[in-house]
Amino acid sequence: MISDQNIRIACQTNFQDHITLEAGAGSGKTATLIARILHWILQKGWEGHDSNLFPTDDEFAIALMHRVVAITFTEAAAEEMVDRLGIALIALSRFEKEDPVVGFSVVDLSMPIPLLKQRAQLMLGVVDQMRISTIHSFCRSILKSHPLEANLHPHFDIDADGSMSKRVVHDVLVRYFHDQLRNSTNSGIRTIFEAGISLEQVRDDLIFAVKSKETLFPNPITQKNLSSTYGEVIDIIQLLDPFFAKVPVTKRSTHQHEMASLNELCEILNKGISVIHSVQGRHEHEENIRLWVQKNPKTIDRIRKWSKPSNVSKKLTEEERENVAAYCMSLRPYLDQLKYYRPALMVYAVEMFNALIPKIQNKLTEKGIVSFSDLLMKTAMLLQKNQDIAEQLRQGIDLLLVDEFQDTSIDQCNIIETLGLQSNRDYPKLFIVGDPKQSIYGWLNADISSYFAFTSKIETFQSSNGMRGRSWRLSANFRSLPGILNAVEDTFSGYMNTVAKYQASFVSLDCMREHEGSIEPCVEVWNAWPESICTQLNQVESIKEASKLISSISATEALEEEAEAIAQELVSLHQSDQVSWKECALLFRSTTNLDRFLDAFKRYQIPYAVTRDKNYYRRREVMEAYALLASIFSPLDQISLIAALRSSMVAIPDAALFLLWRHGFPEVFSYLEFLSIEEYTLMEHKLRSLQPQINRLASGIEGYYDMQNWMESVCHFLRTIRKLRIEKNSLAADALIAKIRSYIGFSFSEVRAYQGNYRLANLDRFFYTIQKNLEEHKGDWNRVLDMISHAIQDGLDEEEARPADPNQDAVQIMTIHKSKGLDFSHVYILELHRSSGNSYADNFYSGKIGNTNELALLGMRTLRYGEELERKKNVAIFERLRLLYVAMTRAKNHLVLSGRFPAFVTPT
Repeated sequence: MISDQNIRIACQTNFQDHITLEAGAGSGKTATLIARILHWILQKGWEGHDSNLFPTDDEFAIALMHRVVAITFTEAAAEEMVDRLGIALIALSRFEKEDPVVGFSVVDLSMPIPLLKQRAQLMLGVVDQMRISTIHSFCRSILKSHPLEANLHPHFDIDADGSMSKRVVHDVLVRYFHDQLRNSTNSGIRTIFEAGISLEQVRDDLIFAVKSKETLFPNPITQKNLSSTYGEVIDIIQLLDPFFAKVPVTKRSTHQHEMASLNELCEILNKGISVIHSVQGRHEHEENIRLWVQKNPKTIDRIRKWSKPSNVSKKLTEEERENVAAYCMSLRPYLDQLKYYRPALMVYAVEMFNALIPKIQNKLTEKGIVSFSDLLMKTAMLLQKNQDIAEQLRQGIDLLLVDEFQDTSIDQCNIIETLGLQSNRDYPKLFIVGDPKQSIYGWLNADISSYFAFTSKIETFQSSNGMRGRSWRLSANFRSLPGILNAVEDTFSGYMNTVAKYQASFVSLDCMREHEGSIEPCVEVWNAWPESICTQLNQVESIKEASKLISSISATEALEEEAEAIAQELVSLHQSDQVSWKECALLFRSTTNLDRFLDAFKRYQIPYAVTRDKNYYRRREVMEAYALLASIFSPLDQISLIAALRSSMVAIPDAALFLLWRHGFPEVFSYLEFLSIEEYTLMEHKLRSLQPQINRLASGIEGYYDMQNWMESVCHFLRTIRKLRIEKNSLAADALIAKIRSYIGFSFSEVRAYQGNYRLANLDRFFYTIQKNLEEHKGDWNRVLDMISHAIQDGLDEEEARPADPNQDAVQIMTIHKSKGLDFSHVYILELHRSSGNSYADNFYSGKIGNTNELALLGMRTLRYGEELERKKNVAIFERLRLLYVAMTRAKNHLVLSGRFPAFVTPT
C-alpha cells in the first residue's frame, strides 16, 4: 500500500494521469494543491511547452500561468489559494531555508536552486494570471464569451439571492391571474383558489419550477400512469389477503376489517383508471379517495404499525409475519400520500404551471436574469451541444484542479467530464480533491451520488494514449490532538458505513500531533441541565424517572443554561489561560436561537463576530443606511424618512414627529432640491420656530433634555439631503457614495456604539454591495434600492462583515456549514439536542420514479412521491451525520459537545 508521504509526492509529480484525491479532515489538502501547481509552473510546464515560441520569458510565464485553472467552493477559498501560492513563490524565490514551503518537495524538482529562485521570482510577478475561481464564476466567464450560443442575453445579470426571479414570477403570475379570472369560461383557476391554495403558494412553487431543466411538466394524471401505480397498490393488497384471512376473527383482531377497507380502496382505484380521462370522472374519483381516507384513518395507521414483524398477529408463523411486514412496508408509502392526492385539482395545476413557466422563462431571458443553478445548467448544455467551444476551452487549459468536489452537482460533473475526460489531447489533466465524509451541502443541490459516479469514472479511466485514472487517499491529520481524533473515531466508526449513493465509510485519521503537555481534557460533553434539575437527578433511582425529569426542562431553560455556561467558560479561558478570543468558535446547525448567546456575550463583554447572520439586512445600521439612501432617491417614502430621522445620524425625539407632520414636513421634504436658497432659508427658520412647542410637549419625557441639540442635527440632515439630491445626477456612483458617507458622518456615529467596529464593517459592506450592484445594473439606483428593500422585507441571509483589521480579537460565531475548511483551538458545538424537522417534504418536485411521471406541487402529491420522500429523508439523515463529523474535526486542542441530552448521557 502506498504511504501517505508517497501519495503527496505523487500528487505533485504525476502529470501523466487524471487523479482523484480523497483528502481527510486536517490532511493539508490546500498545501497539496499548491505543491502540484508549483511543480507545474516551475518545472513540468516549462518542459511541456516550447518557451522559444515567446519573445520573452515574462510572456511565456503569463501564458503558462494562465493555462492553470483551479475551481474552489467559495470566493474566500479562491482568495486564500492565490495568497498561499504567492507566499510560497516568495519563499522559493528567497530560498532562506532547506524546505521553504511546507508540503512541497524541492528535491523532486531536480533543478538547480538558482534556476528555481529565478523561475519563482518570474512566476510571482504573474500570479494574478492564474485562473482561480468558484465553479459559478468559471461558468459565468464561459457564458459571457458565448451568450448567443447559450441562448442568453448578451449582458445577463446574476440573480445571486433569487430576488429578481421572484419579482418576475410575481409579476407574470398576477397578470396571468387577472387575465384568467376575467375569462368566465375558465373554471380551473377558480377551482384552485376555492381549494384554499393561495397566490403565495403558487408563487413559491413556481420559483422552484422555473429552476427545472424542463420547460413543461408532463401530466401525471393519465390512464397509463395510473394503471401502473394503481396496479402496484392493488397487487400488494391482494398479496396481503391470504395472510389476513388466516387470522381468526376476534374482538381484538382487526385484520379482516382492514382487508375489507383495502378491498374497497382497490375498487375505487380500479374505477378511477376508467374514468380519469373526463373532468367529471376526475372530480368523482378525487372525492371517493377523500372519503375513503376520512373513513379509514385506523387502516392507514395499522398498515404503518404492521410494517414491523413484531406487531403482526402472533397467530401467523414467523415467516408469514415477515412477509406481511414486507408487504405493509411496500404499501405504506402509497397510503401515506393519499391525503395529499388530488388528481382533479392536480390536472388544473399542471395546466396552469405549463402556461406560466414558458412566460416566466421568456421574461427572465428577455431581462437577462440568470440564477446560480442556471449558470451550471446552461454551461453544461452549451459544452455538450457545442463541441467546438468545448475543444477551444480544452486547448487553453493544462491543469484543471477542482477542490471540495464532494459537494458537486450533476451539472458540475458534466462540465468537468466534458472538459477533462472527453478530451482527445493529453491535456487538461484533472486533479479532483474531495472528501465524501464532509459532503454537507445537499440542501444547495449538492449530490453525493454524482461524486461517487464521477470518481468511479476516473478510477476506471484509460485512454488510447496510455493516460489512466488514479485514486488516492490522505488520512494523516495535522490539526487535532489525539484525544479529539479518538472521540471522532468512537463517534463515527460504528455508524458511518458505506451505503450506496448516500454515504462513504468512515476512515480513521492518523494523528500527526503530540498532546502538548496539557492535562486538561481535550473533549467534553456538556449537558444543558439547570442546577435545580441536577440536584433532583442525584435523588432519582431509575433512568425512566431521570428521563421524565429531563424532559421537563424547557427549551428556553436549556438555551439560557448553555449561553451562560459558554460565556463563563470563555471569560475563564481568556483571563486564566491567556487564550485569545479569536481562537474560540461557537458552531450551530442553525442560528435561530443565536440572540440568546449574543445577549450573554454582551453581559460578559465578550467581543464576537457572526460570520453569517440571517438578520444582516435587519441590523439597525444597515436599515438606517437604506433609509438614508431612500431619503435621497425616494422623496415620497415617509417610512424611510421616519427611520432616517430617528437614526443615529439625526436622533430626533419621537415627540417632535407629531408636530413636524402636522405642519407639513413630509411634503416640504419631498421637494427640498427644488427650493431656492431664500425659500430653503425661510423653511428652516419656520422649522426652528417649532422647537419651543416641541419642548413643552416633551417636557415630561425622561431624558428629553439630554437631546437638546436634535434641531441642529435635523437642519444639517435637511441641508445635506438637499445638496445630495441636486448632485446625484452629475456624480459617478462611487463619488456619490463617498459624498453621502462624508456629508452625513454616519461612520462616526456608529463607531462610538457597542461593537462599533463591527457596525462600521457592516456599513462598509453595505455600501460596497450598493456600489457593486450599481455597476452591474448600469447605475440604476431605483432598481438597486428596490433589491435592498426586498432583502430587508424578506430577511435574506448575508455575510456579517468583519472589521478590516485581520488581527481583530473576537470569538467566531457561525453555522457548521460556514466553518468548513476552518479550524480553531477551542470549538463549542451547541444545541445538539435540537431536531431538524422534515422540511425536505415540502419542496416542489417533478420527475420520473420508475416508469411513471410523479409530481409534488401546491401541497399535492402523486402516490409514488413517497419514494422520493424516502430518498430525501435518507439524504438528510446521512448529511446530519456528516455535519457533526465536520464540526468535530474543526477543533485543534479542545472540543465541547453541548446540548440537552437524555439521562443516559453523562457529562465528562
